[in-house]
Amino acid sequence: MLGCAKFRWTGMEMALGKGWEIRMAAAPAWSTRSPVPAVVPPLSHPSHVRRWKGCAPRILSIPKMKIKELFDHIETAERKGHRVQVRELYAELLKRGQRDAGTWISFAESLMGVLSHGEAEEALNRAAACLDADMLPFWFSSRGRLLEGMGRYEEALEAWLEAHRWRPDHASFLKYAGLISLELGRADTAEELLRQAVRCGEGAIDEAYYSLGLVLITKRNYRQAAECFGIALDMDPNYQAARKRLQDLQGILDGTAVPSHMAELGKKEFDELVDQAEGKGHKVRFRELHAALPGSRMDDYPGQHLTYASVLLDIMAYGEAEEALDRAKALMRRNDQHYVLNLRGRLLESTGRFGEAVEAWLEAHRLRPDYTGYLLYAGIASHKMGRLDQAEDLLRQATRCPDGYPDEAFYNLGVLLLSKRCYHQAAGCFRRALEIDPDYTSARKRLADLISVMGHMED
Repeated sequence: MLGCAKFRWTGMEMALGKGWEIRMAAAPAWSTRSPVPAVVPPLSHPSHVRRWKGCAPRILSIPKMKIKELFDHIETAERKGHRVQVRELYAELLKRGQRDAGTWISFAESLMGVLSHGEAEEALNRAAACLDADMLPFWFSSRGRLLEGMGRYEEALEAWLEAHRWRPDHASFLKYAGLISLELGRADTAEELLRQAVRCGEGAIDEAYYSLGLVLITKRNYRQAAECFGIALDMDPNYQAARKRLQDLQGILDGTAVPSHMAELGKKEFDELVDQAEGKGHKVRFRELHAALPGSRMDDYPGQHLTYASVLLDIMAYGEAEEALDRAKALMRRNDQHYVLNLRGRLLESTGRFGEAVEAWLEAHRLRPDYTGYLLYAGIASHKMGRLDQAEDLLRQATRCPDGYPDEAFYNLGVLLLSKRCYHQAAGCFRRALEIDPDYTSARKRLADLISVMGHMED
């Protein structure tokens, strides 16, 4: 999900270490209604209480900490982005008897941070058994985030709508529901929910306006979209994503972004305009430049359809992106079809069809078996769905591919091993990633996190 741009939890960006971003869950809310937790499906994942079986080492210093020290260390670890340390500190709190709903929910959030979705779901189940009314919106919001991360978009939508029913004047829950509705292909529903969100009295109203602007862009309602980004900037002058979107739209609205004589432009002139738009991150201008180009000109260069589809995916215009991919597929040679399949996988993942995305990437891999990327993407999506053995197999294959991004393959294999609490093996993967790319900041951060958790590392 593209999210609110300040805090977002996306699909591929979340998993690829060099583009990691987390969308923060909504803050706990308060309600006077009696608790009626949703029925939660049974789990097929091993319980967190068996966490020390296998290859996970015992943490050296945590058992000696007092309760207050544990909370202080959690705050410090969260500030540093040390997600594994946060996970184990919460596990220790639960072991000490701190089993209130808030601790279970926080534990679930920490598990989501390392993609341990099965354990996170069980933690939320435990929280549901001891919820007070004031925690219900927070519980439903956390569940929505979890379900989204697993590719269960319909269930995530229901969770956020339920959170909204418990806290109807809070914008954040409607914002999340609106964005995931857009990803499900329901632009009208998304617009309706986000228009409700901007009328709420509390929560991230600026982000609701920003998100409404994104929906309006997909519908080519550029003037109203610009108004939304302008309001978001009025509310928060430092909202850089809104400023960038507004700058992109201003050229469209004043007629300077797209020349009127597009049909007469040569390829060189067209490419220069596209490069300018791309350099500034002006996705809407990029979209309209391609839309104004005669179809016959696009067909002369089939790769243009792929470029166009990629930009449409960036702005969540999924229907148009699918049409562009269909056109590219019809025009491109069989040896180049893996490029189409790659973007098809991205489209399917973005719209919550993770299983189909995996199949698309595996088909692309069959056409280009030496390339790391397609196995990498399939492994990441499998991991998020909870198919851990399949994910590990795919990511290990990816590390052996001679072409592509072996550092990313080792990084994501390390993330998978973290979720399985195989910390020594995970550390080895992050070290391999750093050997390939010493400037790989996320791998270095993950390794530092592991060292802080285990107390020492064995070579």
